[in-house]
Amino acid sequence: MQYVFDIKLNQSLIRPLALAGVLLLMVACSGQPAEDIEDVLDTPIPTPNPTPTPTPISGNSVEKSWDSSGEFSEFSLTQAQVLGSGSIQESVAVIGESGRIDITDTIDNGSFVMVNFRNTYVDPVIICFVATNNEGEPVEVRARNVGSTSAELFLEEDSGGAHGTETVVYFVVEKGRHEFSDGTIIEAGLHVTASYHNGVGGSYGGDAISFSFAFPASPAVFSSLNSYNNGDFMSSIAYQANSSGFTLQQEAAETGNVAVSEAVAWMAVTKGNSSLPLATFEVDASLDGSNDGPDNGTPHVVSFSSFSANPDVIVKQSSGNGNNGGWARGEGTWSTTVFNVYSEEDQVNDAERSHIDEEFSSFALSPNSDVGGYFSSAEAVSPEIDLSTVIEVQSSSVSWTESIMAGTSLEIESRISLDGGSNWSSWQTVTQGGSINGLSLGTDVSNGRLQLRVSFSTSDDGVTARLDSLNLSVVTNIP
Repeated sequence: MQYVFDIKLNQSLIRPLALAGVLLLMVACSGQPAEDIEDVLDTPIPTPNPTPTPTPISGNSVEKSWDSSGEFSEFSLTQAQVLGSGSIQESVAVIGESGRIDITDTIDNGSFVMVNFRNTYVDPVIICFVATNNEGEPVEVRARNVGSTSAELFLEEDSGGAHGTETVVYFVVEKGRHEFSDGTIIEAGLHVTASYHNGVGGSYGGDAISFSFAFPASPAVFSSLNSYNNGDFMSSIAYQANSSGFTLQQEAAETGNVAVSEAVAWMAVTKGNSSLPLATFEVDASLDGSNDGPDNGTPHVVSFSSFSANPDVIVKQSSGNGNNGGWARGEGTWSTTVFNVYSEEDQVNDAERSHIDEEFSSFALSPNSDVGGYFSSAEAVSPEIDLSTVIEVQSSSVSWTESIMAGTSLEIESRISLDGGSNWSSWQTVTQGGSINGLSLGTDVSNGRLQLRVSFSTSDDGVTARLDSLNLSVVTNIP
């Protein structure tokens, strides 16, 4: 035992003795006095710090829900709208609107009214009509300064005098051709012309207007002056309509006024009854076999069957049977079922206002109607959803509740970014209750973002798909 102990003792002296030798050598080489060796030997050897224990990392799952209570207010909507209940559906495309307004006195006395539209249009025209007969003097209405949100309307007598208050009905419509699923077609445009009919010995003529595509049958046609370049009385007439087009010109009647170039708004509408998402209307064009002048006492009668309140009515003379010329004006009878109209004549050349039978085009709508249908497609996009707290994905899913009508569809898509939103994947379709493409088990989303997109479509302008709720779940893989 003593022998073993001595060995251990001797071994324990090896390192300090060797270190002393090294230090002596270093001192000798450096010129340090040998007596300082003890100081060197007495310096403690530093003990290394222990490696710290890592802090445990945990992830947080992401759960997002949108429904009627949240009203999807965070979503960016393109041709889609949030309903009062909070659901999302396609928007209705408004292509026109009706209204009525009272106008007192004439433009000759500086009187006009500004009509502010309920909707905003890109390039509208306006058709307007004097629907009442509160004062017997001949009078017509026309428009100027027609813009995307408003127009100016004014009365003008044939003789340039003053006039009492009359009710004017108007219809604003976006230029172009608008076709609806029930077969209704509305086409509208603006034509600049100096062509006019002169009732003092002049015959009808005018400019040929062609539709962009043929109607299935001859439509009802309407026109109104949308400018005031001549500074004097003038009306307009659209007539000789067939499925391909019609003839358009200004109407001076027997005033003797000479036309200058004016912008004439025109509109053609399929005859019949229609019930679109926002409006019910009835359209006709017919003769009734009786003379139609104010002196004849037998106004043309327009009958309705669809209205519970007096409709907004626009009537235009759409034939040129009486060479004296004339324009449509309300006779005074206006109810939920009947509206009477005269072929109004001027009294400049002579006082009589007898007139033979004419064809009248009529367009009657529910009061203050917007006309349109659902867009064929629409989108709603969620905000960017931060996935960084998930860190690493275990699973993901998307579910929703919907209402799908015949002829409509709804699709949910997703896209992801793993670099904070700088670069995004393409949109990928998500199935009901299915996982999100790109978020497989173990995906690192410590800098991840996610978006969802809802796409609507319809082949029927009268119905739309609807999204009532949408739920997203991204579960973390790190406890």
